[in-house]
Amino acid sequence: MVSILKLVNGTEIIGNVLEENRQALVIDNPLQINYVAKTASSPPVISLQRYIPFSNKTIITFKAEHIVNKVEPLSNMISYYNASLKGIQEHVDSAIDQELAAASGDEELTPESQAKLAMIEKHITKATLN
Repeated sequence: MVSILKLVNGTEIIGNVLEENRQALVIDNPLQINYVAKTASSPPVISLQRYIPFSNKTIITFKAEHIVNKVEPLSNMISYYNASLKGIQEHVDSAIDQELAAASGDEELTPESQAKLAMIEKHITKATLN
């Protein structure tokens, strides 16, 4: 079940809860929710990004003592999570892998990777809350 976690440090995470007990929650594909206020009178812009973007694992365990609250998200937020996760998996993950490989001297960025990185810079997973 997709849930939103509020961590003690204020971070909000959305992801698929695989397991829950008194000690921990196990989340598949957790994404961090980011808020940016454009102006005081407009709704914030939200974006989702991998919680730990450079991990080779998609399943993360959160200790119960680090979780303030767990709630069920709005249905539109679940749809947004699913669409964002798909976009991240199809475009962002491979572009980041190639960028890291190029930065470490293993390979050069392909034109396709350069285009994907440009999309990342334009925040392909952002939306405006209504």
